[in-house]
Amino acid sequence: MQPDTLGPDEGTAAPSPVPPWVGPVFLVLAALTVPWLVYLGITLPHRVLARHYDLAWVGFDVGLAFALLRTGWVAARGRAGVELPAVATATLLVVDAWFDVVTAPSRAEALFALGSAVFVELPLAGLCIWIVYHAEQVRAQRLHFLRLPGQRGVQPAGPAAGELLERPVMPD
Repeated sequence: MQPDTLGPDEGTAAPSPVPPWVGPVFLVLAALTVPWLVYLGITLPHRVLARHYDLAWVGFDVGLAFALLRTGWVAARGRAGVELPAVATATLLVVDAWFDVVTAPSRAEALFALGSAVFVELPLAGLCIWIVYHAEQVRAQRLHFLRLPGQRGVQPAGPAAGELLERPVMPD
């Protein structure tokens, strides 16, 4: 369950998993990025010849392959925490689609990149986001049904909380 949402049997929001200063710091960093984006938009050249263009793309795709492998491995083993590699994989897929399309050197390659983005990379990214959402729902359902009826509004704490995640979902 998201830290700022209420559960079905809870009267208050769950505590945040990060210190209170993290949100404001990232909001300030996002605001400071806007002038940087304007500066880059004005000063960057339209074309650049990169010395290690091939190495950059192969290195990126190695990272993407690792993220796909890690997501598949964690999912296949039914482990808790599949959301982390799934989010990383979704992010890399969206970035790959964007840069494939905008850096394509010819119209034919741009069309191929666009097709790959629309029919492969972005749907896979969507699947990864679905995994994140679905895994969170399953975890919340497990925690809800594994608690004793009188404890359904109580959040588990300590080592026993992690053990609950590994048990199968109980039927209604």
